[in-house]
Amino acid sequence: MDQVTEMHPNALLRLAYVGYRDHGDVPHFEVMPFVEPDREPAKTLKARLKRVKAFGGGDGPEDVVGGLLHTAQLDWRSGTRLVIHFGDYPQHGRIYTDLPDDYPDGNPQGLTCEKFLSQLAAQRVDYHFARITDRTDRMVAIWQREVYDNAMAAQFEVHDVRVTARRGWQGGVQ
Repeated sequence: MDQVTEMHPNALLRLAYVGYRDHGDVPHFEVMPFVEPDREPAKTLKARLKRVKAFGGGDGPEDVVGGLLHTAQLDWRSGTRLVIHFGDYPQHGRIYTDLPDDYPDGNPQGLTCEKFLSQLAAQRVDYHFARITDRTDRMVAIWQREVYDNAMAAQFEVHDVRVTARRGWQGGVQ
């Protein structure tokens, strides 16, 4: 965020945050809607992120679809639209993983990641997935095939953060 504001000091950034945990964890979601351009949205977002703590989850898979639902519901009205999603575990469901899973049939409400990813793609939101582990590979491959291979208006990229940490974001792998 600091690099963007340094490179484009007159840019009016709108930043939001959606954090998700697994079903049953409290809080399940943490949502900070877009911060209106106040010339210091990075500072506002950083202050919020300092309060976020990772915890919970009895199994590996997470409620990724719930996070995508909240992301799709954000007010996407700026010309440049970008999601950066950091993920270490996949969405629940045998389609996405062979890991032990409390919800092997997927989201208990029947929601799918692909539904909300399609909504984001239709709104021209570019999606960057920061791959923390290889446990998300099957899920990401399904997203690519089911949503982004057919999306005319949005980009989808995967960045391996283990490599990115050494080379910088632009050096990430796809």
